[in-house]
Amino acid sequence: MSHQSIAEYQDGDDFADDLDQLEIKVNHLSKGLVQIINNRAQFIHQSVSDYLLQCGLQNLQKKTMDASCSEQKARGLAHFEISRSCIRYLTLREVLHYRFPESPRKQDRDQGFHAERVLDETFPLARYAIFSIPWHIAQVEAEGISQQDLLGLFQWPSDEAIVEKWADLADVVDFLNNEWRFDWPVEGSRLIHLLCELGISSAFDHVLNSPEVEADGRLLDPEDAYHRTPLYYALIRNHDQIVQQLLNNEDVEIELLGPSSSSITSLHIAVERRDIPLIQQLLELGVDVDISDEDGKTPMAFALEREDIEIAKMLFAAGAGRNESYGPQGTIVHYAIRKENIGLLQHVLAGGVMVNSTDAHGRTPLFHAVVSNPNGRAMVQELLAAGADPQIADNKGETPLHYAVDTDDEGLLLSLVVSGDTTLRSRMFGESPLLRAAKLGNLRLVRLLLSNRFAPDIRDALGRKALKQAADRGHRAAVLSILRSNHIDPNDAFAMAISIHYFDFARDLLASGTLDLDPDDPREVPLHAAAISGEVDLVRMLLQDPRTNPNRRHHHDGKTALYMAVESRSLEVVTLLLDNVPEVNPDLPTFAGRTPLQEAARGKKLEMCKRLLCTGRVSAAPPPDRYNMTPLCAAAISGAVEIVQYLLSRDEIRQNAEEVERALGHARGFQGIGNAAREMAVTLLNKAYYGIDIDQH
Repeated sequence: MSHQSIAEYQDGDDFADDLDQLEIKVNHLSKGLVQIINNRAQFIHQSVSDYLLQCGLQNLQKKTMDASCSEQKARGLAHFEISRSCIRYLTLREVLHYRFPESPRKQDRDQGFHAERVLDETFPLARYAIFSIPWHIAQVEAEGISQQDLLGLFQWPSDEAIVEKWADLADVVDFLNNEWRFDWPVEGSRLIHLLCELGISSAFDHVLNSPEVEADGRLLDPEDAYHRTPLYYALIRNHDQIVQQLLNNEDVEIELLGPSSSSITSLHIAVERRDIPLIQQLLELGVDVDISDEDGKTPMAFALEREDIEIAKMLFAAGAGRNESYGPQGTIVHYAIRKENIGLLQHVLAGGVMVNSTDAHGRTPLFHAVVSNPNGRAMVQELLAAGADPQIADNKGETPLHYAVDTDDEGLLLSLVVSGDTTLRSRMFGESPLLRAAKLGNLRLVRLLLSNRFAPDIRDALGRKALKQAADRGHRAAVLSILRSNHIDPNDAFAMAISIHYFDFARDLLASGTLDLDPDDPREVPLHAAAISGEVDLVRMLLQDPRTNPNRRHHHDGKTALYMAVESRSLEVVTLLLDNVPEVNPDLPTFAGRTPLQEAARGKKLEMCKRLLCTGRVSAAPPPDRYNMTPLCAAAISGAVEIVQYLLSRDEIRQNAEEVERALGHARGFQGIGNAAREMAVTLLNKAYYGIDIDQH
């Protein structure tokens, strides 16, 4: 008896119209061994269940089908009948045409539980059937019973309609867990996924040899919603025969078992299983040995995480891990260092691995050998001999050289600095190992590094900061060793010496005649450095040399020595430049259009403003800078009331309504910020502006 719908069953002679009839039929069919109590069918006694499981099923099969039926086969046939009953139930017309909610996994809690309850009431056996089919089929296969009939029951290769419908049913009937349900059936599942997961060889062989597959081998390689292919299922379930059959089919993707966004490969799985013959086979098929999964891990990463050196060497011999990192922890070289495995290290170095590769923190194998394994000097020497660069910094700017300096390890430092290409050491940016040694006051290591052509870049902000810290800590000998180095531009040394108040050294350097007083950009200009420091004697000495250009502008911002002296609030230097150097242009603006007078007004330096204007060569109302600011504007915004009064007293401004209006507009923009001096400046500008306006009318 096999019908296509519930209606057909209901119209049949064996259908029970009510519970009483059902109870009668159950009792009759079971020969009284099954009864219905509280709407549930059960054996009349535990002994019945024990008997059936021990030999009853076997005896039943012998009477009805096969006299030689074993106990195991009897069990298998029982599972066969149950599984087929479940399949036939779920392929009834009413089930397949049932209107499931769209996107069952996206329903809210109330909608989901309502849909689940309605489905349970409509198809009471659906819950058991959908989740028990795989188990029953697996038990049938375990007993060696052929299951080729599955293809017909699922209507393969047109099984998409049935299995997709079952996936919706499973999501609805198990709403509470559907978000975390990854088992068959899910969206995109097909019969072949189930066959490969359970190892149903009889049915799979029939699929493999079918004319449909011969015409379109892609039928063997569909992906479900989680990008899992039949090969993936066969691999993770260790169904080696099916794996081999799939690998031998050219239409099956043997590398990626899903798209790159979630790439897990056959090689990853083989390494995880430690299936060496399969690994060898995949390597011979030419799979990508350095491909990463969705977590960024390569097959090499899998092998090394499991400390499987044999497989790691197999992968390495096939080209894996030579250039790429195997994961956040670095490459196989990093692994060998961490494990202090010098044999593995020598093996991979001989194979041409990229010795300067970095891990997620930017650290090279040499960094780990030096820092994490201070006793492993043999490994350090192996890496250096293979071309490891001790100057490669990690993400924090630290190198193996820094570590050697920090630990005052002269032997290690010497072995690092004498290896490789010494021309690379002529300059390092930031806090180089040399500056680190100076900051620590280690004169011995400073001299060692200088003798090996290390030189700090003291034009770099970090480099200047490190040397200043060394000076502040009183490490004068170390600092002077660096400043006197032949590898430093004398102009840089002069500027650095002034900034750390080593004026005696600066004077000696100036007297030595080694400074370039009018250098090409972007080198340091000695006059600028002296003007910034406020050291009037140095400024005077520089101005006495005809090579010094008093109007030389800084290459970056266009500031002159006079501007810098004003900015540094050094009235002595300002006076020296204005009174003793007639060629000084006191009104030369910066590249932004700001004049020394505007800087003096901004800094509230009244005396400087007077000194500048008294030269008769400075405009009180120069053209506005790029921000539409003038000296009067700067004074007003800064709340420099006396300077505002002084500037307003100048005819150049007093008769210039536009200038006063500009300053008033800027100052009003800062009203209400709580600066009483600025409020007073606004009052003065208001009075001046309206006074001008009345006079003009």
